[in-house]
Amino acid sequence: MRLDFREHIRDLARGKQSILEIGPSHNPIVSKRDHYPVKILDHANREDLVEKYLVYGVETTHLIEEVDFVTTDISSLKSSGVTFDLIVASHVVEHTTDLIAFFNSCADLLTPQGQIAVLVPDKRYCFDALRPLTSPGAIIDANLESRKRHRGTVFDNYAYFCVNEDKTAWGVSDEFTPHLQHSDLDCITAYSEATRSEEYYDCHSWVFTPSSFQFLVRELRSGTFIELGIDEIQPTQGFEFLSVLSKDAGTTGPSKLDLLLAIQAETGSGDHSEVENLRAQLAEKTAELTNIRASRSWRITQPLRGLTMALRRTPRN
Repeated sequence: MRLDFREHIRDLARGKQSILEIGPSHNPIVSKRDHYPVKILDHANREDLVEKYLVYGVETTHLIEEVDFVTTDISSLKSSGVTFDLIVASHVVEHTTDLIAFFNSCADLLTPQGQIAVLVPDKRYCFDALRPLTSPGAIIDANLESRKRHRGTVFDNYAYFCVNEDKTAWGVSDEFTPHLQHSDLDCITAYSEATRSEEYYDCHSWVFTPSSFQFLVRELRSGTFIELGIDEIQPTQGFEFLSVLSKDAGTTGPSKLDLLLAIQAETGSGDHSEVENLRAQLAEKTAELTNIRASRSWRITQPLRGLTMALRRTPRN
């Protein structure tokens, strides 16, 4: 049975006291009109967003909600003292200039048992299909630079941009007959404009598959670059996958080798018979872990686990 990702997020939202949805524009997942206790963060106010999307011919501008935080800097919310039980970010993380800073800003805004639900495009089934996967080092470099603008990534976005029979996104079962969308001149022109202009140029900085996303979060967390870990990750449907992260996420899970082999299977390299078997095992273990985390006993023992982790971090004489 297919899992409806957006309905699953709404299930997570039910009973929550405070929710933040980042950049929902004309397609909110948890809406005020449905009586969710949600605040909206977006780059412009409602009136400007309606005007923007009317120009693009969007017919659902009536769904755009009043924006509570008009900013592109989520870290600016920390000083206000607000916290959230759930943060929703649909097709946001791939656009961030500094993914580590974004995750850490979200962690700062979460309550102790809070979660962030992210919907992420699977690069295999959208215009990023020919683009190399993002590495942990690239994300770390962006953080060390405190990167605020897209520059080299604008060039990449244009250089690798492809369509599949004129579609920029397609499904898992669709055939793949790619065509490059931009000329060499387009690439250098876009890059030059992004580097010279004061205007912000938006693009995909980071590209993932489900296993590569899980691998990146694992590596960044083990290296103490981020506090968040993965509570749940769901396989791709259509052209996107779902992941739920929290500060309370366990440290057990697939090994680095298992994830790297799964990435090989997803991207069409390696010994497929062995890797597909590992992928099946990985999916089974992930499902088991998700069920454990949803259990009553896991919630009851949370304070004890927190005390245990605090004791482990206490230096010994």
